[in-house]
Amino acid sequence: ASDWYSVGVILYQALTGRLPFGGSFDEVVLLKQTAVPAAPDTLVPGLPEDLVRLCQELLARDPAGRPRGPGILKRLRGHSESTMEVSRGRQSLPLIGRSWHRHVLDSGYASLVNRQTSTVFVFGRTGTGKTTLIRSFLDDLRSRQDTLVLAGRCYEQEWVPFKAVDSLIDALARHLKQLSSSELARLLPHDVSLLARVFPVIRSVDGVLAERAPVAELPDPQELRMRVFAGLRELLVRLGRETNLVLMIDDLQWGDVDSAVLLADLIFTPDPPILLFLGSYRLEDADQNRFLQILRQARDKGPGIVHHRDLAVQALTQAESR
Repeated sequence: ASDWYSVGVILYQALTGRLPFGGSFDEVVLLKQTAVPAAPDTLVPGLPEDLVRLCQELLARDPAGRPRGPGILKRLRGHSESTMEVSRGRQSLPLIGRSWHRHVLDSGYASLVNRQTSTVFVFGRTGTGKTTLIRSFLDDLRSRQDTLVLAGRCYEQEWVPFKAVDSLIDALARHLKQLSSSELARLLPHDVSLLARVFPVIRSVDGVLAERAPVAELPDPQELRMRVFAGLRELLVRLGRETNLVLMIDDLQWGDVDSAVLLADLIFTPDPPILLFLGSYRLEDADQNRFLQILRQARDKGPGIVHHRDLAVQALTQAESR
């Protein structure tokens, strides 16, 4: 199993151009035992989903959860005759037959520009083009100097706290690492040390723990959760004041209850951060899904100040695909 972990490291480096974990030898050993590396497609958008999933499974902390040789070969056969350039930027392909869907997404962004929090949930069956639609939209937004896009994905076989937002927090940490100390001072919340306790990747941001004094141990888990939620909201509020902030999470059907409660607390409240939240999920996995139920209930019971749209994506007809 350890040999297959090494294969996962090689695949991760081939996909992203970097190792799963950085730091000293002791730090890397500790991270392998306690953390999950950032999803490859959050570092390099546009990677094949099956390769990303295989890479994540090979790097599973539990050796029993890693795939074995025959299964790996079977999954790689589909890529044996193809090549992939991961170090060069990917060019967006024109969308065909999705003008209405793009209009809905553009309307959500327009609400953001007008300083209104907006959410769009994109759903459809597997293979109908949800990811392509969202990817094209986000690629256009990334070209704007006044917009920050933070994107992540939830994985069915990933077992980490707050797994639906984990890769999103990774993207947030990467953005913070690019900022100066003065910019960080404007953005970091008072309880950033607590935030780093729940999301250890925040510790990788230079000066994060130095910006605010460490807090004493909190005996009450409910108080810890409340202050972590408030700290993340404060950070996003400040970030949303400086840029048009877009958050996106793919495959919400694999989301966990804790992440749903966190997102509901962030977005569907009387005073949410100014942002556009995009979420996508598979329709066939949505029935009785607790994660989606929590978000829907929070939206329906919320103050009604968030502009929300549900966007169904179906397979293109013959006429639409011409």
